[in-house]
Amino acid sequence: MICLPSGVLGQGKYIQNCESGISSAKNNNLSQSVNYFTEAIQQKQRNSTAYCLRAYSYFLLKDQQKGIQDATAAISMDNNNPWPYFVRGLIYADQKNDDQAIADLTQAIVFEKEEGSLLARHALYMRANSYFRTGAYASAISDLNVYGAHPYENDAFQLLLAQSYLKDRRYAEGANAFAQIVQSDPQNKTALYYKGYCLLQTGDQAGAKSVMAQFREWNAQESELFANNPTGFFDLEKRQAQADMLYQEAMVEIRSAKETTAKALAYIQLYDAFILLDSAYQYLPAAEIDKSGLRPLIFSEITNVYPQLKEKPQIPEAARKYIVQALAATESKEYLVAQGFYLQAQQIAPWAPIIYNNLAFLMEKSSRFTEAIGYMETYILLSPNEKDTRSAQDKIYEWELKAGKSENTPGVTANAMHLQLMDDILGMNYVPGDYLVAMSFGGAFGYQANKNIALGEYWDNLNPTPGYTYSEKLPFVYSADAELIIKPWVHFGAGAFFKGLGGIGMHSTSLESDHDIGAFTINYGPFIRYYFPSKYGIAPLFFAQLGAGTSKMMGDLFIYTDPEYTQWIEAALIGSAPCITATLGLAGKSLPSSNFYVHLSLEYVRVIFDELEYEITGSSNSPEIIGFTGTLSSSFALEPVTAIYSGIMLKMAFGFAVP
Repeated sequence: MICLPSGVLGQGKYIQNCESGISSAKNNNLSQSVNYFTEAIQQKQRNSTAYCLRAYSYFLLKDQQKGIQDATAAISMDNNNPWPYFVRGLIYADQKNDDQAIADLTQAIVFEKEEGSLLARHALYMRANSYFRTGAYASAISDLNVYGAHPYENDAFQLLLAQSYLKDRRYAEGANAFAQIVQSDPQNKTALYYKGYCLLQTGDQAGAKSVMAQFREWNAQESELFANNPTGFFDLEKRQAQADMLYQEAMVEIRSAKETTAKALAYIQLYDAFILLDSAYQYLPAAEIDKSGLRPLIFSEITNVYPQLKEKPQIPEAARKYIVQALAATESKEYLVAQGFYLQAQQIAPWAPIIYNNLAFLMEKSSRFTEAIGYMETYILLSPNEKDTRSAQDKIYEWELKAGKSENTPGVTANAMHLQLMDDILGMNYVPGDYLVAMSFGGAFGYQANKNIALGEYWDNLNPTPGYTYSEKLPFVYSADAELIIKPWVHFGAGAFFKGLGGIGMHSTSLESDHDIGAFTINYGPFIRYYFPSKYGIAPLFFAQLGAGTSKMMGDLFIYTDPEYTQWIEAALIGSAPCITATLGLAGKSLPSSNFYVHLSLEYVRVIFDELEYEITGSSNSPEIIGFTGTLSSSFALEPVTAIYSGIMLKMAFGFAVP
C-alpha cells in the first residue's frame, strides 16, 4: 500500500475548513469561524494561512491578544507574506499602539506586490490613521494621497485627509477637501464647519459667512449667538470655554437652590440655572463636531433641572418646525429622514421630552431596540411625573426582550470589506476548489520557430517533386499530450508529462520518385509548476511551469531508388535528445464545486537531435541489408543530419481533479 504524507492528504480538508470558516463569518458567526480555522490549524500546523484567518477573526471579535499571537505565529512561518503583518497591524491600530501598527503596516505594504489591491489600500489608510494620531500629519497626507490615487475613496478617507490638512495648517487644501465631503453629503455638519474654519484661516470672510448661513438653516438659535461674526462662530476653543463658563455658573445656581430654604428663591435659581445650561448647550457646536466632553455634563444637569421647573419653557419655533416635519416623514415611512429632523430639533431644544419619546418609537419601527431604550429612558428622566411614565417603562421592558433576541446574536457582524479581506487571505495561498491530484489529456498546435537546415538539405538531395521543397512545407508543430500533477503545497505542484510531438517530417509523390521522412517523437519527463497567488478567489489558477525530460525519435524513412518504383529501402529513424518545455497558462478545476479539470496554456518546446541513426527494416532487392544500422548523413558532406523541434504552441487539455 502506498502512503502519502498526512499533510498532503489533509490539504482538501484543510481548504474546506478555511472556506467554512469564511462562510461562518459571512453568516455573522465569528465564533464558529474560529472553530473551523482551529481545525484547519490542527491539520496543517506549519501553514500560515489558517493562523492568519483566525487572527483576523479574533480581531473582529475584539480578542486582541489572541489575534496578535496568531498573527505573530503566521509571520514566523512565512515572514515575506504581507497578510500576517497587515492583520497584526490592524490589531495594534485598534489598540492605539500606533508605533507598532505603523511598523507592521509598513511591512505589509512592502511585501504586497500588487499596487492598488485591497490589502495595499487598507494598509495605507490604517497607517495614515496611526500617523494622524501620532501627529505625523504630513506622512498621513502622503499615505492618503497614494490611497486616493485609486478609485476606491470613501467618506472616512476624505474626512481623514481633510483633517490632516487642517492639523498640518494647510488650510486652502483643507477647505477644498472638506468642500468635497459637503458636496457628496450636504448634511455633514462636521465637514461644513471645518470648511468654514479653513476658509476663515485663508482670509476668505465671505466664504466663512456663507457657511454660517447654512448652519443658520439648521439652528437659527445657535447662529444668533454669534450674529454675523464668523471669527467667533468658528473659534471652537473659545466656544467651548464660553460653554464651560456658563456651565460653571449654572452649577453655582443649582447648589444655591439646594441650600436655600426659600422655595420661591430656589425656583428662581433653578430657572436661572436652566437658562444658563441651555445657553451653554447652544454655545457648543453640533455633537458631531464637539469632542470636549462638556455636552454630556451639561445635558445631565438639564435632565436634572428641567423636571423641577413648575413652568416649562415653550418649544422654540425652529424646533417645532423640525418636529412637525419629522412626524410627516414618519407617516411616509421615511424613518431616517424623520430621525434627522428630530436630531435637529434636539440640538435646538435638548430638554423637550416629546423629541425623545418620538425618537424612541421611531427606533422601534426600525427594529433598533437598544437605541429606542436609550431615548425612552431620557424621556422618563425629563418627565418623571407624566401620566404615561408607567407605560413608557413597560415599553422599555418589552424592548429589552426584543433587543436580546435581535441584537445579541452569536458572533459579531463583519462588514463586506472585512469579508473580502478574509477571502483575499485565503486566495493569497489557496483557491476555492483547490485539488490534490489532477490528470488531463489534450493537444497543442503552434509555430515551428527553427528551420531544420540539415534535414532539409537531406530531403532536397533526394530530388523531390518540385513544389515539395522542405522549407516551404513545415511552418507548424503539433502534439498530443497527457499530464499528471500532484499539488501538495501552497504555490507549487509537480508532475509528469507525456507528449507525442510531430511536424518536421515530409512526404512527396511523383512519377519519378516517392519519398517519406517520418519524424514523430515521444517525449516524457517530470515538471515543476508555480501557481501565482490569487487575489480574487478564482479557479483555475495562473501558473508557470518548467519541464525537462527525454525525447525519443520514432520516425521512419521510405525511399524509392528508381523511377520504375521497383527498388526501395525502408528504415526506422532512431535518436534520443533532451526535451525542455516552458509553459505559462491557466490550470485547475473549472468551478470550485466541480472535479472537471481544464488546462489552457502557451508552451515553448525545444528538442535538438544532434544526429539521427537509422536501422534498415526492409529492402526490395537486397534483403541482406535488413538490420543494418548507421548514422543518417548528407550524401555530399557526410555530416550527421540533425533535427530540431523548437516552437510555441497553444495547448488545451481536459481531465479530472481529486480534492
